[in-house]
Amino acid sequence: MAVGQYRRRWRRPVSGAIAAALSAAVLGSLLGGAPAGAVEGDGGVETSAGEASALPADEASKGKAFWEDDGPPAASAELRASRKAVETKQRVEVQGLTSETNQVFANPDGTFTAESSAGVERVRKGDGWAPVDTTLVQQSDGTLAPRSAHDVALSGGGQEGPLVRFERDGRAYEVFSPWPLPEPVLDGSHAVYKAVRPEVDLVVQVLPDGFTQNLVVHTPEAAAALGTINYPVRTDGLQVRTEDGVTALVDDGGRPTFISGSPLMWDSGPSDAATSNTTTARSAAASSAETAEAVDPVDAVTPHAQSRTALADVSLAADKLTVVPDQNFIADPGTSYPIVIDPPTVSAKLVGWTSLWSNSPGTSFWNTSHALGVGYDAYVDNKKVRSLFQFDTRAVAGKKILNADFSAYETPSAYRSAGLISRTGFLFG
Repeated sequence: MAVGQYRRRWRRPVSGAIAAALSAAVLGSLLGGAPAGAVEGDGGVETSAGEASALPADEASKGKAFWEDDGPPAASAELRASRKAVETKQRVEVQGLTSETNQVFANPDGTFTAESSAGVERVRKGDGWAPVDTTLVQQSDGTLAPRSAHDVALSGGGQEGPLVRFERDGRAYEVFSPWPLPEPVLDGSHAVYKAVRPEVDLVVQVLPDGFTQNLVVHTPEAAAALGTINYPVRTDGLQVRTEDGVTALVDDGGRPTFISGSPLMWDSGPSDAATSNTTTARSAAASSAETAEAVDPVDAVTPHAQSRTALADVSLAADKLTVVPDQNFIADPGTSYPIVIDPPTVSAKLVGWTSLWSNSPGTSFWNTSHALGVGYDAYVDNKKVRSLFQFDTRAVAGKKILNADFSAYETPSAYRSAGLISRTGFLFG
């Protein structure tokens, strides 16, 4: 792409009055006379009153504004960045095209590179952008909030106020705990409310674009006693809509603001004694209260590569979020404890990811916090998985694509599990 000055000739329509005057002048010359109302004089143009004008015609009379070349338009953000990239021989970010998931860079060779992520990588801070930092910090009012993420506030403990308040574009979604909350223990992006029920911890994890509430259940007896879990909820200017297995909170115009994914359950994976055999579950002794209490709840909410999984039933109404755990999964002797029961809630946006499970073809895992799989998703579940990503490609609309790359983080295991942050890049000119 050439960089430099350029001029453009604009041809503007001639008004009707001027066109008529030109026609009259041409007609008069063809007939051998002067235009009506004027005769030629020795030094200028003589008017019909017999007076010759000694003043030269001004610029407006000459019609200069209609034929003179216009100046070049103001340099665009892309042009300014491209000029700087050529001068500095380094790529330059195009200001104004940056978003939570996208960046565009001008390259020294005149091309541009657009980088798009399937997850939020930066958020607005004042007039600029700040990298995502989900580390929780206590606020002056006692609540907890991430340093740099979407607007999520967590309870500092007690019975007053919501467990989570999630605000976006002037609208809010609040989730309340069914049980009194102790003062949380903070661990990075996690707030751990210990022993909200006997042998049950409540762990809220803040995500770049939302949160997930996790029940960490340490024993089969505690899991069986849970029954149906009802989280009181409150919405502000939002209605509940469920379609194709996806529950969304929408505004008055039907546009989604928040999306609540399908709740997953997973166990702790094989014990150390059984790591050589992925189909062997943890022994019964490993599910004792003593062993379960030794497990860090924060470690538990990150699924093991070979964790067994199940789906919980969920329904969302205007005042209640209901989660019904899979009792067969709870009672299965092969289930290793502690187990975790979520669901996540994230901002509705163009980008994201999802998985397709061969044993649950009708279930949506849009923006799930669980690892994404490719191929056989662990031998213990005996299912095939396909992962799909969606990117914001508006920055390259109408451009000539020279090259495109896709990358995703993968963990080595018996199956491939792609990380939550994946990126694609487009080179265009």
